[in-house]
Amino acid sequence: MAFNKILVPVDFTSNTDAAVSHALALSDNSHTEIHLLHVLTKETKKVSYPISRFYTMTAVTFGSLEKLTIKNLEDLKGKIQNALPTIKIIVHLVLEGNVQGNIIQKAQELQTDLIIIGKKRDHSWLSFLNTTSSSFIAAVTNCAVLQVSGEVEARKIGAVVLPVRRKMCERKINLLQTLTYRQRPTIHLITVVNDEDNGPCSDDFINTFRTLSECLHYPMNVKVIQRNNSSKDIFKYAVDINAGLIMIDPFDQVTGKYNFIKSACNMLFVASTK
Repeated sequence: MAFNKILVPVDFTSNTDAAVSHALALSDNSHTEIHLLHVLTKETKKVSYPISRFYTMTAVTFGSLEKLTIKNLEDLKGKIQNALPTIKIIVHLVLEGNVQGNIIQKAQELQTDLIIIGKKRDHSWLSFLNTTSSSFIAAVTNCAVLQVSGEVEARKIGAVVLPVRRKMCERKINLLQTLTYRQRPTIHLITVVNDEDNGPCSDDFINTFRTLSECLHYPMNVKVIQRNNSSKDIFKYAVDINAGLIMIDPFDQVTGKYNFIKSACNMLFVASTK
C-alpha cells in the first residue's frame, strides 16, 4: 500500500515544517501527490502585526495578504520539489470559512489517503490549527489523520502503542504497514480491563494479536492496564517506552474513551471501517 494523496494543512510555522517532513518521508517519488492547504481565517485577515516568520509586515490589506500567502505557498512548494523533484505538489488557498471545516471539505473532495497535521506547539499569534480536532476530522472524513508532534524531522519509529478495543481491521493493518515497513518497530498492544473481568484479554484482543503476528511479523509486546485513568496510563506507558506512534480509533477519542490532548508522541487516528 502506498499513499497516493497526502493533505497537509499549512500555517507557516514549525508545525508546517514537521508535517511536511513527515509527508516527504511517507511519499512515493513517482506516485504521491502532496496537497498544501492554507485557510485565511477572519483572525488572519484582521491581523496588523507579525504572525509568523513568513508574515513580517506591520500592516497589510487583505489583498496584499492574499498575494503574500500565495507567494509563501509557492515558495514552500518549491522547497519540497527541490527535495523530491518527482513528487507532484498542489497548493490550495481558501479565503473563507473555518480551518477544520475546510480541511474536512478538501479531504473529501480530493479523497485523500492521509492528512498530516502538525501540532508541535500552540500558536501564540495565529490560531490556525489550535481549533482543529484530529480525531473529529478522521471520524467525519473516514481518512487517516497523522497528528505530528515532537521533532521537526521525521524520526524512526521504534515502538508503536496500539490500544485494542475491537478486532483490528485490514485497513488499519495496511496503514500501519505503510507507515512502518522500512522500520519494523515493536508493536505494544494495550488491553484495558475492569477489575471484574474474567481474564486480561478479550477475544478481539487475541484475534488482533494473531492477525498482526501473521501479517506483519513485527516484534510484539502486551500491556494490561486497568480501566481507571486508562488514557493517562496509556500515554504514560507510551512516554516510558519512547513510542514514536500511538494508533487510535477516532470514535474512541470523540466519545471520551481516550483523551490524548497534549501528547508528545505522533498519533494516527484511523476508523475501523471505511
